[in-house]
Amino acid sequence: MFPTLNCRGKLLSLHQPVVMGMLPAGPGALEQAGQMLAAGASLIGLQAAGRQYTVAEELELLGELVAALRQHLPHALLCVHTARPEVAAHLLGLGAHLLYDLAGSEAMMQLASASRVPYVLCASLYSEEVQHAPQTDVVEGRWQYVVGQINRARSLGVTDVVIDPGVGDAKKPEQNWQLLYQLGRFGLLELPLLAGSFEGGFWGLPAAEAAHLYPLLQWKALEQGIHILKTSDVPTTLKLLHSYNQYAGEL
Repeated sequence: MFPTLNCRGKLLSLHQPVVMGMLPAGPGALEQAGQMLAAGASLIGLQAAGRQYTVAEELELLGELVAALRQHLPHALLCVHTARPEVAAHLLGLGAHLLYDLAGSEAMMQLASASRVPYVLCASLYSEEVQHAPQTDVVEGRWQYVVGQINRARSLGVTDVVIDPGVGDAKKPEQNWQLLYQLGRFGLLELPLLAGSFEGGFWGLPAAEAAHLYPLLQWKALEQGIHILKTSDVPTTLKLLHSYNQYAGEL
């Protein structure tokens, strides 16, 4: 049985993998969101990225964006990325549909439970510990972290949990490769899996060379059972996804 996420009454079927377009908050964001949706993105991911923002700045920046998206693109499913419970509460109050927790905190889980929205569990929080303990198996470390966080979220009443094992977020290239090739292990938890952070310098290659590698990384993640792909390049990722679905349908 394929998972379905209840996004505040809007059901997101994951019987085939879907794409989350990552939208940088700022000038032109509303137009860019429309382009992502027109291209075929199923979700829009929102985050105040690029520099360190104060709570007030993050509230204003993301709050204005969510309000504009809800007004002009009311059918868009919005996933807010934040580490701050006060920001998350405000954005969920404005009508955001999913919460991507960058903090791993009980307060964020409680918000997801009270708001009845899907909760994205970010396992890359474990990466700092991995860096300070190089002998640790990064997959085993994140597995233990994820299982503990799932139990914690369930105890707080979170219904829908999505797992991001943090491929591409580990501090060492060999750890990212290890995570990529063992993503399927997290599928044993029978919860939707999300992957992103392919478009970064985490693979031990110069940026110019790594850019050619991103589609291959995404393809490998799909082979490992990923349900949601995060990307800043929606059209290219959707072309790859279409090819993958054709390939998988012929197996």
